[in-house]
Order: sequence, then structure tokens, then C-alpha cells
Amino acid sequence: DEVIAITVEVDSTTGEINDSVIDSIRIDNDEGDHPDMIKISDSIMAIVYRDDDEDEGYIKTIEIDPYGQISNSTIDSYRYVNNKAANPRIASVGDEIYAIAFRGNSNKGYVRTVQIEQDGNIVSSIIDEYKFNNSYALPRAFQKTQGDYYALVYEDNNDRGVLITLEI
Repeated sequence: DEVIAITVEVDSTTGEINDSVIDSIRIDNDEGDHPDMIKISDSIMAIVYRDDDEDEGYIKTIEIDPYGQISNSTIDSYRYVNNKAANPRIASVGDEIYAIAFRGNSNKGYVRTVQIEQDGNIVSSIIDEYKFNNSYALPRAFQKTQGDYYALVYEDNNDRGVLITLEI
């Protein structure tokens, strides 16, 4: 599978989606899957995904102008995990800090925090890491609730949905 970002026009009044693609960009030249995307600033987006070939987790930033045109190349790229990064989900913590939940090595559930600047530059280091599950966790949704609290929904080893809250 390829990771491709596309832009389309959506009417803000009616919710109607225009059928034609405005622009697109291939995020990874190899194979990738399970992407998630978050807005960093007015025109900067960050995309997290797993590289299928190497089973590594990546963050890439791109620029999209107000008319849906995507810059021809990624702004920055960072490998946030080098072994096993299934189903990453990203949430904003604030002040250029973002949290990524993913199923990592030995199928355990992890959250790592990273810094992404407003211009799309990714500071190349992990700020912190938390293991939220020791057996099996496949993240499905990750959202800020209030203040420093986040809701994380993941699938456990019995295919059940589990909801936990985290303080970051």
C-alpha cells in the first residue's frame, strides 16, 4: 500500500464534496500503511504512518496552501520508532508537542511525544515514552479530552475495544 495525501473541495455550507481531486502527493516511495494526519499550523500538516518494508514508524510534514495545492516535497521527515510501529495515531499536546500512540515491539502499546515546529520542522528526538499496555494494543483513535487528558481507544488481543485515559 502507498501513503498518498490528496486534497478535495468540500462546501462548508452544504457539506457537499466535489468529485475531483485538487492535488496529491506520495508521502512514501516505498510501501506504508495506517496513516493518520494532524494540522500543525495554517498550512502545515503532519502525517504519521508505518513503513511496511522496514516496519518502522515515520512522521512527515507537508504544506498545503488555502486552495488545496500541496508542495512538491515533504518539509521534514523523522523516524520515531525503528522496529514495529503498527497503526499510529497522533494528537496535539500543545506548544508544538505531539503524542503518537502505536503498537510497538512485542505488540505492546506505546505513546511517544515529539516536537513539531509551526514551520513543519521536526525536532529529531523523542521527548518521552509511556507503555500503556504490556500484552497487545492496536490503537484505533486518540484524542485530547480536556486539559492534560487524552482518550485512547485500542483493540486488545481478544478483538475487544478498550478505552483508557492518559495524562500527558
